[in-house]
Amino acid sequence: MAQIYESSSGVILQYRQGVFNVVSTNSNVDNFLAKNINWPWEMKSFCRRIMETKDKLYVNDAEASDEWCCVPPVQEGPVRSYLSFLLFWPDGSLFGSFCVIDTKPTNYSYALIDALQQLKLIVESELKHTWDALKIRSMLADRFSAGELNSNDKPELELVKRALRLQESINTATLASLMDVVVRTDDKGSILSANQSVVLMFGYSNTHLIGVNINTLLHEIEESYSENKQHYGLIDTLQAKHKDGHLFYVQRTVTIINVAGQSQFIYLVSDITDKIQNQEILKQLALYDGLTECANRHLLAERFKYEVARSARKNSTFSLAFIDLENFKPINDSFGHETGDMVLKEVAKRLKQSVRRHDLVVRYGGDEFIVLLSNKISESIIHQKLNNALSHPISYQDQSLTVSGSIGVATYPEHGDTLEILISHADKKMY
Repeated sequence: MAQIYESSSGVILQYRQGVFNVVSTNSNVDNFLAKNINWPWEMKSFCRRIMETKDKLYVNDAEASDEWCCVPPVQEGPVRSYLSFLLFWPDGSLFGSFCVIDTKPTNYSYALIDALQQLKLIVESELKHTWDALKIRSMLADRFSAGELNSNDKPELELVKRALRLQESINTATLASLMDVVVRTDDKGSILSANQSVVLMFGYSNTHLIGVNINTLLHEIEESYSENKQHYGLIDTLQAKHKDGHLFYVQRTVTIINVAGQSQFIYLVSDITDKIQNQEILKQLALYDGLTECANRHLLAERFKYEVARSARKNSTFSLAFIDLENFKPINDSFGHETGDMVLKEVAKRLKQSVRRHDLVVRYGGDEFIVLLSNKISESIIHQKLNNALSHPISYQDQSLTVSGSIGVATYPEHGDTLEILISHADKKMY
């Protein structure tokens, strides 16, 4: 919680017999709350307020709040921001509260506040396991006191203890997952359990997956689980497969637990498809022209560095062609910018088709293009290829629009050893 919200403290509080008690908190150095710190109901506090109102509470700047500036945690302590939800036991009785507390004012978005509520629901689902464990212990204690357990019951008792230890390990992993899928496998990769989130992410019910190999979900994994433990502690990105067959990107985190001397693995799986797609969109915006989808100046500069390095390694050379469209301005003036945009896109398409796949077509300016060729090609061939690409009329509303291009060619390192010098040389030759 502290990492997600970049806050000082992530805290789980239990309320019992009129006292608030910190039962779990993070261990980073700026956390001012330690485990087992407590305070009474009588003291006015944020936690008391949410229990009185039975509602969440978010105070983004307590020091600036008339209501909260004088409560002890603010007036006498470092609390400046507070976000919390109530926690309940499976029978509906109050457990306590689930809080993110910071020593500076905050401005959490609605999405971030909602994320804490989702995590609270997971914590409550895991409280059921603790609830069940308490019932098991209580039943065992009753049987002990009644003298019902004898030496023949020791295997049963050990089995229960082992189940409790296993559940504690799973609880720890699940709490760390937020809304992620949590899958537990044996050392052969067979799924032993999965949480409810697997339904939304993969389309399978968690009961259906029992006994199925983890490769069904994470189909790029090809490992011998019993022999290869290299994926322990791993955090990586790979493709996953939905029940309907479509692929999507996930991040997996793998941890190992020991159950009765046997290794088992906990997979935390996050859907990062949107993140990957956003990265691709940002890359497209940063490196490509939005209209023609040609490379832009940034990508030209990066590609030029690559070609220079490649030239040094292979003792080779490469060429650059500068193209300035003729007759484009009259088309733009006569038919409008929409038509001009259509012409530029068609020119870009033809230039790409006229060169090789590994050559780079760049929109350098309004009606200026550059083609970076990955090796040296004679000027006559370059002129012929590019002029042929531009010579055919472009159809528009039963009319034929014609553009041509002035072309200048420069070669590295013969005509210059920097991109600017080569472009300048090609520009001069063009005229």
